[in-house]
Amino acid sequence: MANETHDLATSYIKAVGEHRLDALPAMLEPDVEFTLGDNTVRGIEAFVGAFQRLMPIVLRNDIRKVFVDGDEACVLYDFVTDSPAGAVLSVEHMKFRNGRLVSTLLVFERLHWPKALAALAEREARQSTSA
Repeated sequence: MANETHDLATSYIKAVGEHRLDALPAMLEPDVEFTLGDNTVRGIEAFVGAFQRLMPIVLRNDIRKVFVDGDEACVLYDFVTDSPAGAVLSVEHMKFRNGRLVSTLLVFERLHWPKALAALAEREARQSTSA
């Protein structure tokens, strides 16, 4: 099971980093939960939507280390952006059920994440004024 969990976790992280959000629904349980800080979204559509918003700044995800315990994985990776933040160290704790992601808790490095969000907000503002 450890190898399967490792492969599921890395496939998910890579899909997001490679902008392959269309691959995510097949990896997710219908009742999937995504938690970032004090915000939790539920369901496949909301889960994928949370990542769609970030795609304008995402270059890739560089996986540093994967820890597996049964049907749970913790992935340490660099969330590499094209914003002034550059690479943002991230940790994601995932739980799987029936070979699909059922919940994830994402934690970003506090020092650089605000710079990434500021760049994203600036791009969204430019896009809305040019539309």
